[in-house]
Amino acid sequence: MSDFNEKNKVVQANDLIQLSKWNLNAVPLKVFKTLVSCIDTKNPPKDNTVTITKQELFKCVGSSEHKGYDYLKQQVKSLQSTIVTVPSKDGGTSTISLVPTVEWPREDSDKPIECTFNSKVMPYLVDIHELFLQYDVASLKNFKSKYGLILYEYLLSRERQERQSEHKYSISIDNLRKLTDTEKKFKVFKDLKRNVIDKAIDDINGAGVEFLVTAKNNGRRGVKATHIEFTLRKRTSYKEMEFDVVDRPEWIRQSI
Repeated sequence: MSDFNEKNKVVQANDLIQLSKWNLNAVPLKVFKTLVSCIDTKNPPKDNTVTITKQELFKCVGSSEHKGYDYLKQQVKSLQSTIVTVPSKDGGTSTISLVPTVEWPREDSDKPIECTFNSKVMPYLVDIHELFLQYDVASLKNFKSKYGLILYEYLLSRERQERQSEHKYSISIDNLRKLTDTEKKFKVFKDLKRNVIDKAIDDINGAGVEFLVTAKNNGRRGVKATHIEFTLRKRTSYKEMEFDVVDRPEWIRQSI
């Protein structure tokens, strides 16, 4: 018996989502979020350890088992070896390994994998009071890029926190680069737009989640862009994949 359930929620403090530097690839990032969903926030594990079977983990990260046990181990080891920058409670930052310890059963065993979270990240996952985000763990498997998942969580957390009537949320390009760990990548803005922003928007709009999104920047001829403004709208049908194509217009003004 593992701690995973398809009805689980991924629950995280907004600060972890909005202020961290996520230098993980897509699959290790989805592994981490899946493990987060295994935490019972009302009765958190005293040893910071959760369990999940390899079949459950394969399903959530959107990979089939034919890739093998070694593939899954490789992705989890990538998560273990990555140092992520997260906000600290005193206003500074901490650089930590999110899940430093993983106990693997034999490949032919039915026992679940045991994963232990870093104690430094646990307050952002269990000490949840006001400013936090939760969403269905089932949403994870539909994301194809790390940028789509990072931006989805960021925008949904701000939507739930700020409740802007026009559903418009601006982020500076510097902060977007920090969030997506692209401070040294895609230095020309058009490359950042093509490889990060546009890819993330396509990923969100194709993932079947609560909202669709479009974006524009504040740059103009001769003036460098400094901010991106994202506009969200409620998804009215799972078939929708384009922001401007609305399947059920009568539902468009319902809350996201």
